[in-house]
Amino acid sequence: MSDRGNKGGQMRGKSRSRLSRAGQKCRFCHIERLLKKGNYAERVTKNAPIYLAAVLDYLVAKVLEPAGDIARANLWNRILPRHLQIAFDTEEELDKLIYELPMSLDDVLPNI
Repeated sequence: MSDRGNKGGQMRGKSRSRLSRAGQKCRFCHIERLLKKGNYAERVTKNAPIYLAAVLDYLVAKVLEPAGDIARANLWNRILPRHLQIAFDTEEELDKLIYELPMSLDDVLPNI
């Protein structure tokens, strides 16, 4: 028998899914489906949803970390929309990110 595909007679390791190889928390198979159905481009590469999932993971972590700190400082066990709003207002980078978006919690900020 020939060793087609194996170089030097090496055995293949155990196969792993793309999700485990990417090492991300966000399931990019949903993102891949949305990219294909949304007709954003004629073709979508196999790496595009993985990259987009990594960007979304980073942004979610960037938002939830200060919001969680604010919730813990106020002795809450969960993050409320108000905590997210305070996190966006206190972090300069996040404030620039959502500068143009309308927010309904503008008048709810506490005296911190």
